[in-house]
Amino acid sequence: MLEIYLLNVSDMTEEKFNKIIGGLSERRRARALRYVNKKDGYLSAGAGYLLDCALKMHGLSEKQADIYCGEHGKPYIKDCELFYNLSHGGDIAVCALADSEVGIDVQKIVAPSGALIKKVCSEGESKYLISLNEEERSSAFTWFWTIKESYLKFMSEGLSFPLRGLNVSLTPPVKIARYGETQEVNFANYSVRGYAVSVCRKMDDFPRDINAISIEI
Repeated sequence: MLEIYLLNVSDMTEEKFNKIIGGLSERRRARALRYVNKKDGYLSAGAGYLLDCALKMHGLSEKQADIYCGEHGKPYIKDCELFYNLSHGGDIAVCALADSEVGIDVQKIVAPSGALIKKVCSEGESKYLISLNEEERSSAFTWFWTIKESYLKFMSEGLSFPLRGLNVSLTPPVKIARYGETQEVNFANYSVRGYAVSVCRKMDDFPRDINAISIEI
């Protein structure tokens, strides 16, 4: 089982924000209210709202879930057969809910700076990007980025592993190598209104049909 939930916060209002956080746990409310930048607070609340919507489809709620953080900060629900991961960027928040470990990442497709390419891409990926025109480069770079982030989140490593130490082959089926050694994982990739969304799971854990749900407040 794999469910993907998406929320666009571009039309979020203070009224909608207060409605959302009113139904979430104290921990998630405090997190959303902690941000100085209002947009970041909206995204944090939106991600929590998506998790709440996803869990309610399975008889739970974000308030009820006994959520802990692993060694590198990846959250998990204690004593539960459901696994989740959250991400947000730009105007989009996403949530992946599954019956085994999962990682998800979303990034807005934009032209990357040289410094960002150096931080994210391996030497081979950087050379590949140089060969592309500007539009192709922006798209390919963003896929490299989201695939790597979703992989590290799936592996519960967060930012502890350098992105440039991973190498992505975008030719289907998408593969990822860690310092040259191919990893036994699989990816689902989506384009959503100018954003790239990547989901990572074990090779044999991807269902034939993936339920992608767009949520509105």
